[in-house]
Amino acid sequence: MKKIIATALLCATMLAGAICAKAQTVTKSSEFSTFTAIDACYNYEIVIKDSPSHKVEWIVDEIVEDLVQIYQQGSVLKLAFDKKAMTKEQKKYFKGKNAPKMTLKVTIYTPDIESLTIKDEVHVDASGATFNANSFNLSMEDETTLNTMTVKANSAVIQTSDKAVANMTVDSRKIEVKGAKKSAVKLNIKDCEQLIIKSEGDFDLDIAGDVVNGVSIQAAGSSKIALEKGTTPQLLFTSKNSAELDATAYETKKAEFAMTGGKAYINATEVVKLDLKGSLVSFMNDPVIDIVKVEKSTITHFNGKK
Repeated sequence: MKKIIATALLCATMLAGAICAKAQTVTKSSEFSTFTAIDACYNYEIVIKDSPSHKVEWIVDEIVEDLVQIYQQGSVLKLAFDKKAMTKEQKKYFKGKNAPKMTLKVTIYTPDIESLTIKDEVHVDASGATFNANSFNLSMEDETTLNTMTVKANSAVIQTSDKAVANMTVDSRKIEVKGAKKSAVKLNIKDCEQLIIKSEGDFDLDIAGDVVNGVSIQAAGSSKIALEKGTTPQLLFTSKNSAELDATAYETKKAEFAMTGGKAYINATEVVKLDLKGSLVSFMNDPVIDIVKVEKSTITHFNGKK
């Protein structure tokens, strides 16, 4: 009996040792030819660093090393994970209340980025670096995060959805923000001539910075847009459902509203034009009020309360 028990314990120890060995991490790196876009999915924790070279370093669990896919396709650096190929043993190791979190850490070195696409809980940190592009495109979805990225470009498009969260500084003449499905963006803008915002669903947007020519906003659903610490000569706000605009800290000369639902709080100094149905507009200062149509709506002078 003692021999049987000893043999069983030895087998258990060997099995545990094998699993622990597989749970160890491996570190790898690879040089790439020039890429200007990054496309990543599945739980990667990515740090992007400004560098004259194009290089990738990664640390991953040895047990899933064969499922990690990092490769270049044309000008795009791809990061993927072959989840469908996971064995029962691999799935079991990361399953359960006390199971370890999978290690998928990647550092990307590149001088420029023109496009960043992330989804499926990818987390990116690009703090401390500034990236240049003629045109820049960001696409985020599926609970992804982007922390402190700075971009200089002639034009920039930022798209977020499905609980994605982004924090950025963008230096660009034309900036377009598209948000939906419980995503959130905090954006500092510089040298911007035109700002276009299109939102739907439960989208939160917080923007600071001057816009030289004007701001255009199309908001729907329960989206909330806050314009802070800036000025623009004109602002156009189109809304429906329960969308809300807070621009009390953002000065504009002329503001125009076409609303079928929602609320707007505005800091206009010259003219406010209103075409309202089932909406609320609260204004600061003493601008000229130009009423096109007001139906079942409220117009008030802002008293500091919302």
